Amino acid sequence: MKHLILFTLFLAFFIPESISQTLIKEKAVPSIVKRRFDQKYRSAKDIKWFENQKERTYTAKYLERGTAAMAKLELSGKIIETQKFIELDKLNNKISTNLRDEYDYLEPVKATLIERGRRDKYFSIILHENMGRKKEPLVYEIQYSFQGQFITIYEPEVEEEAEEEVQDKYDESLEENMDEMSEIEYNIDIKKSDLPSKAVKFLRNKFDLDYRYNTIQLNKDDEFGPHYYVEMKKVGEGENHLFWFNINGKLLKEKTEKL
Repeated sequence: MKHLILFTLFLAFFIPESISQTLIKEKAVPSIVKRRFDQKYRSAKDIKWFENQKERTYTAKYLERGTAAMAKLELSGKIIETQKFIELDKLNNKISTNLRDEYDYLEPVKATLIERGRRDKYFSIILHENMGRKKEPLVYEIQYSFQGQFITIYEPEVEEEAEEEVQDKYDESLEENMDEMSEIEYNIDIKKSDLPSKAVKFLRNKFDLDYRYNTIQLNKDDEFGPHYYVEMKKVGEGENHLFWFNINGKLLKEKTEKL
């Protein structure tokens, strides 16, 4: 039972690696591969071996001091790549701060430290965006250097028709509930976390990390009705970027002012 639980744990952490690989017995692992692994990872426990016949590579998935990890080796015994599961609350403080400040609409679900060779060492963070109770979440991957510097983000592709369908349904629901909207307090400052995820995603794609939210408000006027107003500014830049979004986060207007 213990080994079954560990095997399931490995698959949960490293699913992409498992898809193209076959579980094999330890005696089927080439001796040079097994010897190299044993020399490098002496504290490894509960080891499971996988073979990729197409690549002629072998992957060991194991526990190291209670932490799930994996090592991928060539037939010659050379280590190609290692991955180690990292608890989210033990991430570099710089990474945790960036995730909280820039991606608070996404939920971190898994973090992995990946090493390829001597120089390529980085963190891969998997995050989910909630799409509702009956829908699968959207999956994002953000990569950071070992020092915690942002590298890149991989976003899921969303079909435009599906987005428009969601938008139409939201607009219908909004019209039906305008009485409830009238009870909301407007023309007030709000937090970034109060913005619709669609608006946050638009601004994140438009600006780099040097830009900051200068003003965020929930307003209501004759021109746009209930809406969100956002000002973005970069330190040292002589411009203020203004945006108006509807309640669902759709861009209504944008403007740039010289300071």
